[in-house]
Amino acid sequence: MKKKSLLIKFADRFGVNSNELLNTLKKTVFKPRDNNIEITNEQLVGLLIVADQYNLNPFTREIIAFIDKQGNVVPGVTVDGWARIINEHPAFDGVELF
Repeated sequence: MKKKSLLIKFADRFGVNSNELLNTLKKTVFKPRDNNIEITNEQLVGLLIVADQYNLNPFTREIIAFIDKQGNVVPGVTVDGWARIINEHPAFDGVELF
């Protein structure tokens, strides 16, 4: 059985077609603060690989994109993303805050 592409997997997860998802992610979720920079398809796939690996939802800001000094896109996991990762780990048994 042939594996689905990552973009199609995400599109299925959110109930949209892959082209819509690609455009939506580029224009909203992973839109750099500097409007002169556009995230490439390859950079977007890199972000989706991280989101998929950790089951993060880019639409709820569990993962965001940073642009480094060289213009590279760097994935960043937010507090909400870390909370998801921690809470989904089978060994996590809660936390007490003082």
